[in-house]
Amino acid sequence: MKYPIYKIRNNIYHYSSALRRFMYRKIYGMNIGSNTRISRHAKLDRTNPKGIHIGMDSQITFGVVILTHDFINRKQVNTYVGDCVFLGGNSIILPGVRVGNHCIIGTGSVVTKDIPDNSIAVGNPARVIKTGIATGEYGILINDETDEKLPSESQLYEQFD
Repeated sequence: MKYPIYKIRNNIYHYSSALRRFMYRKIYGMNIGSNTRISRHAKLDRTNPKGIHIGMDSQITFGVVILTHDFINRKQVNTYVGDCVFLGGNSIILPGVRVGNHCIIGTGSVVTKDIPDNSIAVGNPARVIKTGIATGEYGILINDETDEKLPSESQLYEQFD
């Protein structure tokens, strides 16, 4: 039986992600939780790498920028992203901001101030549009009506076997 190409692609992605997390943790000294996915095209500030703190089971998508320094004011501060957070493509997290646990940050958002736990924030500057949400692994929104998680990546691929 032929080994499906999507499984090969997924295995390569997971191994390269693990290598990237290892590099961020050991070489740069960033605090990155286990099972966190960071896109190859995300930009994590290397001016003050020890100021980046990302929780477990979070998803950092393409084009996300996480800053930990303010060049103009000559400050280096810590920036925090909680557990089970989804940062949408091309969003920017400014220095010193704390994104709470179980949050979703919309695509293209510029986060200028702290976002409370269990919230959805969108816009420039990012504003909280909904609170009291629940997210699972990688910031996947849990269905409010049934309290069931949406299908996982492996469950979605099972239909193609």
